[in-house]
Amino acid sequence: MIYEPETRERDLEAEWREQRRYALLERLYLLTGDDCSAVVYDRQMEAELGVPGEEAASLTDELIQLRYLAHIGEGQQVCITEKGLAFLQKGAWRRRSIRE
Repeated sequence: MIYEPETRERDLEAEWREQRRYALLERLYLLTGDDCSAVVYDRQMEAELGVPGEEAASLTDELIQLRYLAHIGEGQQVCITEKGLAFLQKGAWRRRSIRE
């Protein structure tokens, strides 16, 4: 199959987003382990990943929509859900990305 340049560019962007979502989820897991009651503030993830706040917030929102993360309380706290834990613990490292 031959890809048009703009199609390939979109594919690369999608792959990059998938990898960044995985990196954020993995980093959160390294910070909290399998304790679903452990929470991390959005700004902590920004610092941990070294990405701008808007991007960290966007990735966090995507992971919440996919139900790998959940907001806790009224602040900007998030935690890994059971689905997120299961994904990481059952071989996600092989793909190292999260598709929608």
